[in-house]
Amino acid sequence: KSVLQCINRFQSQAVLQALGFQAISCLAATESNRSLMISEFDAGEVAFNGLSRYRHNVTVQENATRAISYLLRDDQYQNNVVDDPEHLFCLLETLTIHTEVSAVVVEQVYWSLRMLASTEKGQKAVLDFNWKPSVYELAIDDMKRFKNHERVKAATCSILEALCCSAGYQILCALVELGALELVAESIRRFPDSLQIRLFGCSLIAHLIGPAVDLQETETDDCILELLEDVMRRQLTTSETVDELGPIETSPELLRRGICRALSEVLHWRPHLRDRIGDGLKQGVTIADAKDGLETHSRSHKDVHGLQPRDPVPVPENMIKHRLPQYTMYILMIYTDDLDTFLFSCEAVYNMAIDHDELQETLILSGAQL
Repeated sequence: KSVLQCINRFQSQAVLQALGFQAISCLAATESNRSLMISEFDAGEVAFNGLSRYRHNVTVQENATRAISYLLRDDQYQNNVVDDPEHLFCLLETLTIHTEVSAVVVEQVYWSLRMLASTEKGQKAVLDFNWKPSVYELAIDDMKRFKNHERVKAATCSILEALCCSAGYQILCALVELGALELVAESIRRFPDSLQIRLFGCSLIAHLIGPAVDLQETETDDCILELLEDVMRRQLTTSETVDELGPIETSPELLRRGICRALSEVLHWRPHLRDRIGDGLKQGVTIADAKDGLETHSRSHKDVHGLQPRDPVPVPENMIKHRLPQYTMYILMIYTDDLDTFLFSCEAVYNMAIDHDELQETLILSGAQL
């Protein structure tokens, strides 16, 4: 209450405004604080007023947009903002003014838009908003502009992934023509350790690979399997925690689900790529090597990492090349607690095995080992 009273009382003091919004961001990190500040003290409106009042003060804009992105984690407030076009206008105006000035503002505006796009209603509101260029075009431009900025890349991938859930076929094709698939692949390669970029990137691949086939866009054919294999390998061979770059829930479980869905869609739309998996098997380690590695690693893993006996063991390092079938079977057979992961891994195995004798044999042998 005191923080918001100070912000309202000293509206001409830019430094106090910036510090006040920074305090809101810190306080809004917990759900109970968010709810109280929104319902009792109208914190969201205070932050939006600060955006409008100090359009060209970068520090105020950075802290106010961060406060808004935190407050928008509240479901009811998301709904209120979606219903008010003035708020969307304010966010996009802020983005336009500061695109060349502050990566922090750009990142926080995209996270705010992503929170608004958490529901189908919000996705349609953002997609249909009368702003040129459109939000998805702005996001593609900023992916190119901030190619070395991990946090902006995560935020832009996130908003594009959300919009794809409600986007019509025409918009999906427009994203392909704007180079979204290539940008996503480049982002995953540039930031291989970012859980969020991999998660949202895999989901974007799943959304866009079908329209890319229809448009005969095949630039990603040469790298897409290698990219997905590398994402899968990293996920299975490293110990990852939840990524806190932004407000969207991310976890290794969600990434496994996303990888399998992307692989299933790629092999469905690009069936000729199954031959490339078969060719890759001939260059990888032998089945016996992989089996020995799994058994050795299973015995030693609990002592090294202090895990409980029931915890799945990561795939050992000697299974790191040309192992898409083995990785997929591993996820299918080991991570059985999540229904969606099971579903998408089943679909990936099906799309890998159909009409391909060599891959059928490999999948059966891999399953027998596990």
